[in-house]
Amino acid sequence: MDYETGSATDAHDMLDKIRTFLVANGWTQNGYVSETYGYRLHLNRGALYINMFSGIATDPISANTWYSTTYRMSGIAVSPSTGFTASPTGAKAWKNMPGAPVHDPSYFDYADDIFACAVADMTGAVISYHLVADGDQFIAAMEISTGVYRWIAFGLLDAYGSIGSSPNGFYVSTSSCMGGSSSSGLGYEELRRIFAHMRSSDTSYPNATVRFNDAWAVPGGNPVGDVAQPISAIGYGYTPYQDTSITWGAMHGLLSSMPADIGGLSPLLPAQIGVVYSGNPVPIGHFGLARITHMDGFSVGQTITVGSEDFVVLPCNNADFDYPYAIAIRVTGA
Repeated sequence: MDYETGSATDAHDMLDKIRTFLVANGWTQNGYVSETYGYRLHLNRGALYINMFSGIATDPISANTWYSTTYRMSGIAVSPSTGFTASPTGAKAWKNMPGAPVHDPSYFDYADDIFACAVADMTGAVISYHLVADGDQFIAAMEISTGVYRWIAFGLLDAYGSIGSSPNGFYVSTSSCMGGSSSSGLGYEELRRIFAHMRSSDTSYPNATVRFNDAWAVPGGNPVGDVAQPISAIGYGYTPYQDTSITWGAMHGLLSSMPADIGGLSPLLPAQIGVVYSGNPVPIGHFGLARITHMDGFSVGQTITVGSEDFVVLPCNNADFDYPYAIAIRVTGA
């Protein structure tokens, strides 16, 4: 596996850093094109195809024009597919790729109704970044202002049982997404999340999709009932919901009890993804490069060792009182 740290001048430079890092780690660059409002990047590793777009004061995802500069997004958008074409068409051509996941258009005002998610508020320099790749898996943590982070993760899940051959198990998840009412066009709670659950009853802020049973599980999409649902306790504060909660709340109680009174323990919990299958939410795997924990048990950027694995601990978003969650990135060991 490979681990890189550094800084970037803006969202465009950050995308270029991601490009060179992934190419050096076995991904094939199919296209890197400058367009009017940014850069589009297309990569694949075997059957996994990822498409990305960097924009500053534009909207790389939806059909909205966003004339007001207040609501134009600055950041990096991400969308998966099962193939590549060098001549994409449509209002947002960068994500109009073969086999891309498609929304139900009644849910979203997305250009071409094609799923995409994004990290936003990247209006200036990236103070620091952490990039990790291990085979098919990739994660990026980007400090967009002092102590404030944005995240992108994609790759093949560490699956629970057999879920079919690649690209089944191919997931894409970001820490924030389009929509909402804050100055960046994002909902305030969404700014605090990474790998937060999304399901058809709450489709305003889609930030993840996964390939399952030879189809994309995507909010407001097809097949009906297969809804991307990363299972974490990040978002909605400390409330320990029941196990049956649509927020997969069993982990809320664990996180809210960290650090433990005895020994100050802060366990590293898996960042899982599930789908609604035959009417029931079912976890199908977890991210191999990420664990969820509580920031109060660690300092920002602290390296910890668990067995043969080293982790770097960074805030989910802000290391503040209301949402003191953390992501531990695995940077060595396997």
